[in-house]
Amino acid sequence: MDLTHMMFADDLLLFARGDSDSVTFIFSAFSKLSAASGLQAYLHKSEVYIAGVPTDVVDQIVESLGIIKGSFPVKYLGVPLTTRKLSYTECKPLIEKTVARIKSWSARLLSYAGRLQLIKSVLFGIQLYWCQTFVLQKKVMKEVHRICRSFLWTGSEVGSRKGPVSWEQWCLPKSNGRWNLKDLTIWNKAAVMKHCWALSMKQDRLWNRLATKDRLISWNLPIQRSCGLCQVHDETLCHLFFECSYANEIWTAVLQELGIVRGCLSWQEELRWVAKKSRSTRLSNIKCSVAFIETVYAV
Repeated sequence: MDLTHMMFADDLLLFARGDSDSVTFIFSAFSKLSAASGLQAYLHKSEVYIAGVPTDVVDQIVESLGIIKGSFPVKYLGVPLTTRKLSYTECKPLIEKTVARIKSWSARLLSYAGRLQLIKSVLFGIQLYWCQTFVLQKKVMKEVHRICRSFLWTGSEVGSRKGPVSWEQWCLPKSNGRWNLKDLTIWNKAAVMKHCWALSMKQDRLWNRLATKDRLISWNLPIQRSCGLCQVHDETLCHLFFECSYANEIWTAVLQELGIVRGCLSWQEELRWVAKKSRSTRLSNIKCSVAFIETVYAV
């Protein structure tokens, strides 16, 4: 259970493992908080979202909570949340919002320079929020580029007129005589990787708040200390990454796939190793960084 809750304004998201005991403990703690603070949730407006769990367990959880079962994708803070990569259809609101903004402008009265400024300051701003959250499909990014390109040359979101300068040329830096526009496809990948780096390197990184069983017990939750993977040793941060025999076997297999022949190191040593790799632009080192992040997430 990497994350227990998120709050924004008057919204609260609670996260739990997909089993009845974990959900019961989380909901019990929430109920105690409500009783102590006097803040009551509107359960009839709440929904429970479950993924990767057998149907019988889903029914048991929904029945025990008495909350309506929702379905993915669900819109939250302006973006769709889902358990898989976003499809083109799920990204339609992004494209429609861009088109709607263009239709609201009297762009035909603007010069090319004026349209270019609107693209950089407004249209790209609409995309950047999504780009920092998801790795979007190439088809989506091509459609966004097409809309921006059409707006630049024709003042509308549609148009078959071919631009005298290719879009790739406009993305070159000003030192090359161009306008330094963002290539959203490249920027999308860079923004997501920045999040991955922040998760692993920032002082308030999530590893320090990972709800391992030793921490849950310190919060007086009545649970077993044993690791949920190997069922042998106490579950701590250092045990999960990668003293646990199960997690150790996974990370060793991943290293072998990467062509790296060595055993698992301690958690701090592995962090230093991947931090060094993340500063490199070599493809092999990028693969190592991504593999480490995916392995930790999976465990």
